[in-house]
Amino acid sequence: MLETHFNVLKRIDPIRVLVIGFCALITPFIVFGGETDSLRARLSTYKKDDTGKVSLYIALANAHRYSGPDSVKWYAGKAFEISNALKFSRGKAGSSVAFTLAELLSGNFDSAIGRANQAVSYYKELGDSPSMATPFYYIGAAYYNTARFNDAIKYYRKTAEVLRNSNDLELLSGAYDNLGVTYSTIGIFSESLKYYLKGLDIREKNKNEAAMISSLGNIGRVYASLGNTSKALEFTEKSLSRIENLPKDLKISTYENAGTVFMTVKDTSKAITVLEKALSLVDGNSLPSEINRIMANTAEAYLQKGNFAKAQELYSKCQANSPETNSPAVNALILRGISRVHAHDGNYRQAISEMKSAMGIFLSNEMIDHYAICLRDLAGMYASVRDYELAYRTMAEFTRWNDSVITEESARKAANLQYDFDIQRKEDKIRMLMKDESIMRTRSEKQTILNIALILGLISLLATVAVILRSKKRLQESKLVITKQAQELSDLNNYKDKILSILSHDLRGPLGSIQSSLSLFDEKAISPDQFSEITKMLQQQMASVNTLLDNLLKWSMANMAGKSAIHTEDVNLSAIVKQNVSLLQASADEKNIKLKLNFPETLNAKADYGNVDIIIRNLISNAVKFTQYDGEIKIEGKTDGKNTTLSIIDNGIGMNEEKLRNLFSVSPSKSTSGTNGERGIGLGLLICHQFAVANRGEIRVESEIDKGSTFTLVLPA
Repeated sequence: MLETHFNVLKRIDPIRVLVIGFCALITPFIVFGGETDSLRARLSTYKKDDTGKVSLYIALANAHRYSGPDSVKWYAGKAFEISNALKFSRGKAGSSVAFTLAELLSGNFDSAIGRANQAVSYYKELGDSPSMATPFYYIGAAYYNTARFNDAIKYYRKTAEVLRNSNDLELLSGAYDNLGVTYSTIGIFSESLKYYLKGLDIREKNKNEAAMISSLGNIGRVYASLGNTSKALEFTEKSLSRIENLPKDLKISTYENAGTVFMTVKDTSKAITVLEKALSLVDGNSLPSEINRIMANTAEAYLQKGNFAKAQELYSKCQANSPETNSPAVNALILRGISRVHAHDGNYRQAISEMKSAMGIFLSNEMIDHYAICLRDLAGMYASVRDYELAYRTMAEFTRWNDSVITEESARKAANLQYDFDIQRKEDKIRMLMKDESIMRTRSEKQTILNIALILGLISLLATVAVILRSKKRLQESKLVITKQAQELSDLNNYKDKILSILSHDLRGPLGSIQSSLSLFDEKAISPDQFSEITKMLQQQMASVNTLLDNLLKWSMANMAGKSAIHTEDVNLSAIVKQNVSLLQASADEKNIKLKLNFPETLNAKADYGNVDIIIRNLISNAVKFTQYDGEIKIEGKTDGKNTTLSIIDNGIGMNEEKLRNLFSVSPSKSTSGTNGERGIGLGLLICHQFAVANRGEIRVESEIDKGSTFTLVLPA
């Protein structure tokens, strides 16, 4: 089974493709569906074609949006026909907007863009910029549904810009909401959250209950993607508690959002419950693409639950239900899910083919996080068919794509190469020093013989004295040079001994465990299921090895380059802290540790950016490592104009006086395991200390056993 080699359901990120919401339907002629009969009655009183009749046709087109695209097109066509005959530009613009809506509902997104641009050109002729907002909004929706996300962002922003000084707050909040959706889809969650909150603010002021509930669900989904489980569940439960009074289309999207959140936080049963509710609400008026999207997300939930048969059933329905109307993202999601089902059934050839197809779609649409997930799954499939070379290459590719910083695999390789290079240079220098010492000794011996010969040959006492004095001076100079070289040789040997000591101490354990586990598995002394159970432990040990090698690289480079490697500039410590908190959030979440940040948005210091990044990362990592489960870490910063201070305060296990005294030294014996068995690395705090001093700063430490530690970085402001 695929799960023998890795957990295919470890990270499921359902895709929620934008549905054209009610806020997109606000046009200059909007009339809601409940007044359709009244509009028809008024239309029957018109005996001649005039601008009033055009307005009624456009209003009817919009009112029939839930009846299907054909009705919308018919009324829009009538409006355009009369407007063209009357040369009524505003009517042609309004009917073009209605045509755009019909094309969107039909899934004809390129045609929708053409119709919307036509409407924009009419409004330009009229000098009516505010009315361009709705076609701009529709263009954004079309681009989103064809996975052209940067273009979607551009047009949603145009919508917001046009509406900045208008009273059309519903369409403005809709534009903000869809900017939130788009940024969330491409993984820029900070921007996503910013726009969702902007939309929610407008809706709260307008007391638009239905739209507010939709916003709450969207915000919950972003918090789930950011790994903030408590906030995600808080906003999701708020949206579900007020769902009963929503119109059907918003009920569907709210249930779907909730399902995404519950899957992300691994509450699969709740996810299935709410997604099944969403499925129960779709009917004949629902778009096939919408139905397929919900079914695909529900199938993902069943996969996460381990119900492969139910997942296969839903995926098959997706493939049979007008798949040509799906967005590329939904088609890729379906392919990936079917691939996982086939892998579970042992049909690896077909599974690999389908996974590659899904990867192509994700990559071409710049959905890198989903592409990386496919790489991870594909590596497991190659391993299952015993193609270990391809499995290794694919897993290495996964690690390269999976992080925005240097990934574990590339960091390990780079660290090994750099370390080998550093050691080679040290050994070459040692050989050169030994050679110089030998040459100097030979020269000294020759000089002595020459001096004796000169002394024997000299008749003049003055000449003899001069030769002796000159020889003595040269001997003293030679002695000083040899003494200095001997000291350098001793320092280099000590340096090498420290590195070898640390390597033998911190590498032997993890690598020995991995070797033993692989040997047991190869000899069938343990079952695949047992091997799978110890995989997490092996991964933790490899992470420790990777951190060790990375720190060895940084320490070696600092010792070799010296002060010339320091590039002082204005560095924003707040941004560096947030970046490293994001990187280490998963480790904190594993131990349910709360990270509390308390510093200004801009906290500048004069220092080398790379040095400060390493210091902050090591200090936060150590705080997580030595803090107990359910603990708390506070990160506080301030400046007094002269110095900038950043404090990392934990309530972990603390240190005694002896450990505090030896904190910034190199010694394998001082390496300590964390509260979750994390391995010590020996070099982290030494690097922090050296880099702080090199940047004209310092690290202050306060600690008490069982109460925690406070590490304070002080740098020039």
